[in-house]
Amino acid sequence: MSQRPGGTSASPQGTQTPRGNNRNPSGTSPNNPLGSRPPSPSPITPLPELPRPELASAVQITGVVQIGNKAHAIVKAPGEATSRYVTAGQRLANGRILVKRIEVREGIEPRVILEENGIEIAVTVGNSADGEASDQASLPDSAFALLPL
Repeated sequence: MSQRPGGTSASPQGTQTPRGNNRNPSGTSPNNPLGSRPPSPSPITPLPELPRPELASAVQITGVVQIGNKAHAIVKAPGEATSRYVTAGQRLANGRILVKRIEVREGIEPRVILEENGIEIAVTVGNSADGEASDQASLPDSAFALLPL
């Protein structure tokens, strides 16, 4: 840059700038295009709470029957008047709950895997998903005795 009378200097583009003021008035520079202070981070909003499988937790499993190679569960879903037989792949509670699979293994109590909102829960016979025993599970064995004809 060349010196000019009156305390100004010529810039390479031909504009004149006052001497001693080499800063851009906005505070930006090629090394720091946003100014002298780094931007403050935006506040992170917390994630929404995951949906809970409330309907699936209220399903009661009153029995599991294996016919041939296919397992059937006797279920009573919330909002349904009666219990019914279901197999894996069927839906309960107006399609909101999927019967994902029915596990019947020797030596282990059968359980039904239900899915609601992408969350799987396991329900054993006589219990709801939250571990509470249903009324039918607490009946004595004599209530189910076969009577002679």
